[in-house]
Amino acid sequence: MLLAQILLLPLLVAAAPSTPLSRLLLTPETYGFDQFSSAERAQIDQLTSRVGSLDECQSACALLSILNPGNVSIFGTAGYTPIPYWSVQQSEVTPACRLDATSATSISKLVKISKLTNCPFAVKGGGHVAFAGGSSIENGMLVNLAPLNQVTLSKDRTTASVGSGNTWYEVYNVLDGKNVSVVGGREAGVGVGGLTLGGGISYFSGRYGWACDNVKNYELVLANGSIINVSPSSHPDMYFALRGGSGSNFGIVTRFDFAAFEQGLMWGGSRAYSMAQNASLIKSFYNFVNDAPTDKFAHNYIAFVYAGAALGGYVGASGPVYGKPEANPPIFAELDAIPSLVDATSITNMSTLAIELNQTAYQRQMFRDLSFKNGPGADVLMTKILDIFIEESQPLLQKNISGFLPTLALQPISLNIIEQMQKNGGNALGITTDDGPLVIQNMDWGWDNEADDAVVLGAMKRFQRRCNETATAMGLGSRYVYLNYAGLDEPVYAGYGEENLAKLKDVKQKYDPENLFGRLWPGYFKL
Repeated sequence: MLLAQILLLPLLVAAAPSTPLSRLLLTPETYGFDQFSSAERAQIDQLTSRVGSLDECQSACALLSILNPGNVSIFGTAGYTPIPYWSVQQSEVTPACRLDATSATSISKLVKISKLTNCPFAVKGGGHVAFAGGSSIENGMLVNLAPLNQVTLSKDRTTASVGSGNTWYEVYNVLDGKNVSVVGGREAGVGVGGLTLGGGISYFSGRYGWACDNVKNYELVLANGSIINVSPSSHPDMYFALRGGSGSNFGIVTRFDFAAFEQGLMWGGSRAYSMAQNASLIKSFYNFVNDAPTDKFAHNYIAFVYAGAALGGYVGASGPVYGKPEANPPIFAELDAIPSLVDATSITNMSTLAIELNQTAYQRQMFRDLSFKNGPGADVLMTKILDIFIEESQPLLQKNISGFLPTLALQPISLNIIEQMQKNGGNALGITTDDGPLVIQNMDWGWDNEADDAVVLGAMKRFQRRCNETATAMGLGSRYVYLNYAGLDEPVYAGYGEENLAKLKDVKQKYDPENLFGRLWPGYFKL
């Protein structure tokens, strides 16, 4: 029935696919396929007779539905139900069809079909990318990883095998009951794959590094459709690349085998502050980033957000978390001394913390970020950054831009985290202890209407430029740009350093010599 629906769709482009499907039937192995069943051959033969009246992606979707029966839905048909994205920009992009992937094999078939037909594709995990096309695609094939949602713990409790379609809440919800955890994201709705492949800040980073530093093995679909396992001993060059290099250059990860560790209850949450506490809040964070190596169970960030006139306008926030069920440990003594408007900290588990931090605005959204050194004077720099934040966001509030919600967050990369990044040969990010402790400045702004895109994005870029210039002038600038918070036009890979960038390009050339992922997987960060 689905094939009939495809063939009856209104014709978009009357063009034959790049490789006639009749040749696929004659020599499927030439295109990476096994021999087809008699039923598949009959359906492909029927499709071949109509292929001249279908565009490349109609042909691709039809073939995909034949080879993945029951798991493909076609946009514009009764059987198609849209799937949610975090940002409106992503939701506005509509694919020709969607594969609800149930295995690495099903994704392998899609990659081969993409190459055969020249139909582009995108891959969606948690869908937490802000910009359009990051994990969505217009009139191409969309891989929905959500059905790959297994979470299994090895008998010795040292490895958690996690399907790449999980969100972090789904992972913690399984592992919390076993008193085990993994180094993963802090927000419930963020996807496992995107966060891990771009780095992965975690409440557990002080002990273990980022999420990308704690993957034992990846199951990966390559550009030629083959499925491999990647670890320090198997394809070590690819293992290096996947640790922060983003999968969109190298392959589609279908399973992560994470290092697991014993973890019971913990303490943490959030606090809100009046703007009268800015100086104290910034100073406490500056000192925390430097002091964090003295207590590796501790994590903290600070943020500033416009909370509305009813709450007095701008407010500050902190997010202290401790990996033991111990309230207000000594590492947070300076923070504890700051009077707060709201204190939502408690002894709890990782699932609850992830839910409490989760963002579900579903507005138009955009991220941008930069980093700077947490050296002498960084507290003064952070104060200047806050001033610039208010200077650039306040005029937009005065314009009464619908739904405008500007947020500035400061995240730690302390020396103990950087030390953990070096294990198993080191990750691709190019951060070493010689860089000293760093701070990531994340801009997350939301608004309602497309008509305001230009003015909001203009203010964000101006804010970012001014902060970079100020940090550089103070001798605190850093080249590193955190991929998971970056805008698509930011020089993420240049920030990894020339040596690591060259390594990543070599890996890309080795495993994808025809640049299939560059040509047919558009939209996300590319080398």
